[in-house]
Amino acid sequence: MSGYSLDLREKIVESVKKGVPKAETARRFGVDRASVKRYCKRLDERGTLEPRKAPGKKPKLDEKARKLLLDDLQQRPWATHSQRAEFLLAVCGFSAYLKDAEAHS
Repeated sequence: MSGYSLDLREKIVESVKKGVPKAETARRFGVDRASVKRYCKRLDERGTLEPRKAPGKKPKLDEKARKLLLDDLQQRPWATHSQRAEFLLAVCGFSAYLKDAEAHS
């Protein structure tokens, strides 16, 4: 399930700021009371209602390798996946991309 829109979160917090009880705010907007509490707390602690970035794996390519790859894509649009992998290995020693290329060959 995805979270509520930023617009709705702002309306919820604004309702509580105007003095409407949290339980009543939850009923009005059709959300759980815990969500109302969480949004109020989030605004107090972080100053924003924006959701945090979802955790996940770090990208396989660092910024240097990504820039080199983008430059190579522009200079050699005809190059194959394996050729790009060999290029990254030769230029910056990045072998994970090569392993992925071999796995998909």
